[in-house]
Amino acid sequence: MTAGLANLSLASPYPSTETIHTANGEGLTVSHIGHSTLHSSISPIKLHFVLCVPQNTQNLLSVHRICLDNNCRLIFDALCFWIQDKATGRILYKGLCSNGLYPIHSFSPATSQQPYQATAYLGQLVQSTLWHHRLGHPTNNIISLILNKAHVHVSKTPTPFMCHPCLEGKFSKLPFPQHVNKSVIPFHTIHTDLWGPAPSISVDG
Repeated sequence: MTAGLANLSLASPYPSTETIHTANGEGLTVSHIGHSTLHSSISPIKLHFVLCVPQNTQNLLSVHRICLDNNCRLIFDALCFWIQDKATGRILYKGLCSNGLYPIHSFSPATSQQPYQATAYLGQLVQSTLWHHRLGHPTNNIISLILNKAHVHVSKTPTPFMCHPCLEGKFSKLPFPQHVNKSVIPFHTIHTDLWGPAPSISVDG
């Protein structure tokens, strides 16, 4: 629904006296019906059978109607939402949640022809030691090379860092201690692989 008749193309008078009921029970009159297009920075979104309600204070979109008119699916989470083409998997639009609502911002056709610039939101500048753990404990030179190619800025760790898992991974097994004990009769010395008691209780108790 929209309040501006200029937002519709091929508009015609609404052929019914039906009204739009609001939360307070008031009926809003529908004056026209037509089609419209949302021009986003990624792909235009077609809207059919849009109602013009002059008394409406906000433009409202139907998720069901968007999916029908564009053969797409809408994906929501607490922070963002995406409109995805079902046939190709291409993202037609993505936006941020605002005060519990999911607004779609429309641009002019001239602006929508500009190439889409991919953006990423970095909430915290992490230290290089954290990237060392995330990337599987590579050397410092490899970490710098990967992050520089990805244009990811990091914060150098202020104090010298020693990675204990890296040191443990380079340890070799110590030799077994030598024993001079020698058994002279059968079963004088018995070697077993028993282990216990276990410090943790198993699943079966």
